[in-house]
Amino acid sequence: MEMVSCSYLAKLLINSIPSSSHKLPDIFRQFSVNPNSREAEIVKNTLQECEAIKGEEKLRATSLESMVDFSTSRIGKHVEAISTKAKNGSKVNKYSTVGVKKISGGNAVVACHKLVYPFIVFYCNMTKTTDVYQVLMVASDGTK
Repeated sequence: MEMVSCSYLAKLLINSIPSSSHKLPDIFRQFSVNPNSREAEIVKNTLQECEAIKGEEKLRATSLESMVDFSTSRIGKHVEAISTKAKNGSKVNKYSTVGVKKISGGNAVVACHKLVYPFIVFYCNMTKTTDVYQVLMVASDGTK
C-alpha cells in the first residue's frame, strides 16, 4: 500500500473505521497493512500525533463535511477556505519569498494540516487570536 492520502471517504463509512491508536490491529487489518511495515509505522505515528496535543480545540477531519462542520461550529458561517498550492504540483524545497500580504488579524482561525494515512486525513485545530498572511514564494525552478 502506498501511503499517499488518496481520496475522501464518505462520512458514514469513515465513522465506522476505528480511529484510535488503541485499535491499531483493527486498522491494519481493515486496510491490509502489514503490522511490521513502514506503512504501519506511519499510521501509528499519525494517530499518536493527533492524540498527543492537549489543551486546544482540535479534530482529526476525515471528510470535507467534518472539516466544514468543525470550522463553522467554532468560527461561524462566514469562513474563507485558503489552501497552500504550488503551481505545476512542484515539490521543490528551495524557494524565495517574493510577497507578503496580511489577510486578517486577531481573529479566531481554524487551520487544517494534511496527514499521511491510507485515506485523506487532516489535523484541524482552532486558535483564538491569529494573524493570517498570504505569502508568495518562488522555487529555484521558477515554480510559484
